[in-house]
Amino acid sequence: MKIKLKEVVASSPAFNTIMNQTMTAKIAFKLSKVFKKVQDELKTFEETREKLFEKYCEMEDGQLVTETIGEGEDAIKKYIFKSDKDEKAFEDEHKELMETEVSIKVQKITLSDIKQTKPSPAMLAALSWLVTE
Repeated sequence: MKIKLKEVVASSPAFNTIMNQTMTAKIAFKLSKVFKKVQDELKTFEETREKLFEKYCEMEDGQLVTETIGEGEDAIKKYIFKSDKDEKAFEDEHKELMETEVSIKVQKITLSDIKQTKPSPAMLAALSWLVTE
């Protein structure tokens, strides 16, 4: 099936949650096959995204330069772009990357396949490209 990369990325947290739920061996096997293919696409995405950061962000001693925003548990690290122009170029390329269609050869799963995991509406929304009634 063809799917936009942004949908694969958005489904990652739902996959991680559902893969830790108890289910029958048959469904676990089916989902594991799908999960592996999704993980392959996510790995390629992360590698490509990292290259984008390296292209447009400050580097020091071969490492991306970050700044910390906030404090304590709420603190986040943010990469520092070389310029506003580079930040805009990154955003444009990243958006284009997220719109890229990828082909994932998987068998759709049904709601009855995953009903025992008691998926939340948010999980179902994130997995809507994969789940059928």
